[in-house]
Amino acid sequence: MATFTLIISVDDFKAYTGISDSFDSNFLAPIIERATDINCQAILGTALTDKLITDYNAGTLAGAYQELYDSSKSSVLKMIVWQAYIYGLPRFAFKIQNSGISRSGGDLDAEAIGNAELAILQREAEAAKVLYENRVKTYLSNNAASLPELQVTTPEFLQENTTKSKSDYGISDTPTKLYSNF
Repeated sequence: MATFTLIISVDDFKAYTGISDSFDSNFLAPIIERATDINCQAILGTALTDKLITDYNAGTLAGAYQELYDSSKSSVLKMIVWQAYIYGLPRFAFKIQNSGISRSGGDLDAEAIGNAELAILQREAEAAKVLYENRVKTYLSNNAASLPELQVTTPEFLQENTTKSKSDYGISDTPTKLYSNF
């Protein structure tokens, strides 16, 4: 069994998303780790991500690191929660096993949601993710001098990304135009 060193707790993930206690950490921890590895590290950079993981697990988050991790100015915690939730949504609706991929349905009376409902949940989660990503990026831009890990010279693909994220994700009042007429 794999062990995971997470930057947020499975309990925090469950609390913010309303995920049932029936999902155990063996199922949720890899999803949280994936969100950290793919999304969080792309924003914070490797050095700062490693620092937050180490301090979080040691219980030593303080100062600018604590403020970056979870405050009214920034919340890496909530950013990762919603990134992980987006990755997890399809896995909550479907079971992947030897016999193939099937629709989940735990209780006899429960009916799994359809693709339209799943898409709505994904858009709502994307909106939350973008909100927290933008807060984190703004915090990083405004407080770079307080975070020595942002001064670490690393290959470009591992450096922090403090530019704005895409923010529409289908939640605007007008439909997103995907194709242009020629």
